[in-house]
Amino acid sequence: MIKPYPKHLALAGILLLTAGSAMAQHDMGGGAAAGGAANGGGSTSRIAPARRVPKRTTTVRRTTTPARRGVTAEQYNAQGDEFFRAENYDDALEAYLKAVELKPISSAYYHIGWIYNDRDEYESAIDPLQKATRLNPNDATAYGEMGYSLYKLKRSQEAIAAYRQAVQMKSDYGTAYLGLADTYYYQTKQYREALDAYREGVKYKSENAQAFYNLAWCANELNQYSEAAPAARHAIALQPDYPEAYVELGYAERKLGSPNEAVTAYNQAIRYKANYGVAYTALGDIYYEDLKQYQQAAGFYERSVSISPDNARVRYRLGWCYNDQSRYAEAVPQLSEAVRLKPEYIEAHSELGYSLLKLHRLPAAIQELRTAVGLNNEYATAHLYLGLAYVEQRNKQGAQAEYAILRRLDASKAQQLYDAVPANMRN
Repeated sequence: MIKPYPKHLALAGILLLTAGSAMAQHDMGGGAAAGGAANGGGSTSRIAPARRVPKRTTTVRRTTTPARRGVTAEQYNAQGDEFFRAENYDDALEAYLKAVELKPISSAYYHIGWIYNDRDEYESAIDPLQKATRLNPNDATAYGEMGYSLYKLKRSQEAIAAYRQAVQMKSDYGTAYLGLADTYYYQTKQYREALDAYREGVKYKSENAQAFYNLAWCANELNQYSEAAPAARHAIALQPDYPEAYVELGYAERKLGSPNEAVTAYNQAIRYKANYGVAYTALGDIYYEDLKQYQQAAGFYERSVSISPDNARVRYRLGWCYNDQSRYAEAVPQLSEAVRLKPEYIEAHSELGYSLLKLHRLPAAIQELRTAVGLNNEYATAHLYLGLAYVEQRNKQGAQAEYAILRRLDASKAQQLYDAVPANMRN
């Protein structure tokens, strides 16, 4: 009785390793959720004093009273600074606007821009920030804040230029490095440049878990696994309930040749995010590819399919595992769904043909196997199964034809077919 061969793993593994960033978990982006490339572009940076309370949602005042006679621009600016430190941003804005009505003041324009950014009024922030940089060309913080406005407006190249100007002026400007990295990471998808910027940013902003996660993601994407693993661990140390960081750690550990450590990391991801399909798929892949424990792999793939039913690769692998356990009737629906989702999936057609062959559904098996060799006439496994189906049919001519093909493609499979042929069919 012939079972599927572990050699299937070679072709199936190629499909996995080319499937995404971060790979299965790298559904762009990973796949990933909080803090990841797939979360829609949340920034790891904000040039601001730390807030003690959430951003206010009250109605914003849109007008200001005229500046009072006898009060100087400097006095209004000082008043604005006092309100700003108290996080009374409405009154601070009013004071700053009165100050610049009387006299251009770089710091007042900067704070006006900051407050507009805080209100998500990014277009309104641009003009005062530009005025701040014209008045004080060496103000790195104004360039950094303008980079944030431009980033939020998805004016990526302008944001990059502003952030670069900021870090050129202030080489230890961690927040601007993180803003630059976010622009590369979320918007332009330039992961090598993002990785370089995150490296610099976390030197000075070492308490930012999301920045360390993004750094790990980029390093994994660029095959720099020895850098990804410690970055993911740092993110976890800062935020222990960070499932996406555990996934990046698991991916790096697996690539570094530590599948057991990877299993631990992926299980931690599931602990904090019960229906994390990416983690279940990754665990299935480890047991399928690395540990060759197909029964355990099947359990994880089953959970993955229940969460993401349209993943043809996982359906194929689950069907393969069922075949390996002689659960042919259970394999058929999984493999049928794989070829429905991906009609050009050669391996799935072949594996489905094998299931049907073992169930003695010979016409259906031959149809699937002919489909597989029609898609790739060099696929030896499908020729072997097709030859076995012909043997079952006592179709001597068909079996001999497949044997001749296998002698050219794969001598070991040719011998396997020959050994399965009854003596009365060999001549």
